[in-house]
Amino acid sequence: MKEKCFANGRIIDVEKGCLRPETEIWVEDGRITRLSRGQAPQDAVDLRGSVVLPGLFNVHTHIQFDSTPAGAVIYASQPRFTLSAVKNLRKYLDSGVTYIRDMGGADYVDLELRNMVREGLVPGPEMAASGKNLSATGGQSWQNGVEVDGKDACIRAVREQCKKDADWIKLMASGGSKTPRTSRYAPQFSLEEMQTVVEEANRLERGVAAHAMGGESARFAAMAGVTSIEHGYFLEEETLDLMAEKGIYYVPTLAISYFLRNNRGKPGVTEEMADKAERDLEVQRRSLLAARERGVVLCVGTDACSPYNDHDGTGHELAAMCECGLTAAEALRAATVNSAKLCGVFAERGSIAPGKRADFALFAENPLEDIAAITRCAAVIQNGKFVKNFDSAGENPQKND
Repeated sequence: MKEKCFANGRIIDVEKGCLRPETEIWVEDGRITRLSRGQAPQDAVDLRGSVVLPGLFNVHTHIQFDSTPAGAVIYASQPRFTLSAVKNLRKYLDSGVTYIRDMGGADYVDLELRNMVREGLVPGPEMAASGKNLSATGGQSWQNGVEVDGKDACIRAVREQCKKDADWIKLMASGGSKTPRTSRYAPQFSLEEMQTVVEEANRLERGVAAHAMGGESARFAAMAGVTSIEHGYFLEEETLDLMAEKGIYYVPTLAISYFLRNNRGKPGVTEEMADKAERDLEVQRRSLLAARERGVVLCVGTDACSPYNDHDGTGHELAAMCECGLTAAEALRAATVNSAKLCGVFAERGSIAPGKRADFALFAENPLEDIAAITRCAAVIQNGKFVKNFDSAGENPQKND
C-alpha cells in the first residue's frame, strides 16, 4: 500500500505534555512510518488544523450494559446484550477511544465481539476482555460472574476464564452498590484466596484487575499483587505505598460519582444519591492526589453503565481528574501512555511515533488549554483510515482509503 500523508495537524506529545508545531504524519499499512515538517505532498489528507492525539484508552468498560437513569440492566438475553454491545463499541470509537479493556459481562459476549472487531466484522476499538468476573458466593456482581470460594475453586475459575481465552482476570475484591448487603470496603475474599488468583493468573500470563472500593479490600488486593486496582475510593497510606512499590496501576473511575452529581434532579437521581456522589468524589479526590504524590501510575476508565455514565463519556473522566487536581497533561497521559502500559501495548499504541498504530483522535480545540475539549471529538482515524469523518457526526462515516 502506498505511503499516505496526513498534514495540517497539531500533535500533542502526550509523554512531554506539550503541543508540537504542525507536523505531517506518514502512514503505511495502518502504521506510522515517519513524522516530518514542511514535506506535505499535494495529495496529503488535510486534518484542518486539528489537534491530534493518539487514540484514547478506556480501561474499565462494560460494553454490553447500557447506561440508563436507573443504572445498568444486567439481566437480559444474549441477543439484546450483543446488540447493546455493538452500539456501545461505536460510541467509544466516535468519542476518540480506539482501545478498551472490558471488565466483565454475561455469556462471554465481550470475548466474541473482541474477535469480531479484530476480524473487521464489527466496527469498534481494539479491545482486551475479561469474560466473567470472579465473585465470592453472594458477593459483588455474582449474578453475571463465577462464584468461587477457597483456593481450589479460585484456581479452577482462573483456568476456566483462560480456557475461554480471556485476556484479563477480573476479581471482585470488595462489595459495591450493585449487590445489596455487601461492604464497599471489606474484603470479599481472604488474602490467601486473592494471592491464589494472582499467582494462577500470572502463571497463565494474565493480569488481574481488582474491583476494590478501598479500605481493607484494596489493601489485600495490593498485598496479593494485582495488576490494577479499580475504583479505590478510599486508599489508605499503606495501600498506596504497596501500589507504588509493586507498580500496581490505579483506575479511579471518577465518572460514576461525577455523572451522578452533575445530573442531580434528573430522572433516577435523587438528592440523596447526588449528595452521596458529591461526598464520594471528595473522598476519591484525596485518594487520587495521594496516589499521584506517591508515584502510583494513574489510568483512565469510566465503568460506563451507571446512571448517565454512558459509553461516549470517556472525556468526562479526564475532566473529573482535572477537577480533582490533576493537570490536563497528566490526565491526557493517563488516557494514553499510562493506560497503554497497563494493557501491555505501549510498543504499539499510546503515543504518536514511528512504528505505532495509526490511531488518532482529532479535536478542534486544544485539551491542554481546556480539558473540556476532550469531550468533543471531531474525527477519528483507526489503522490509518477515517472511521469518523469531520462531516459525519458519527453516522455512516466516509472512509478514507
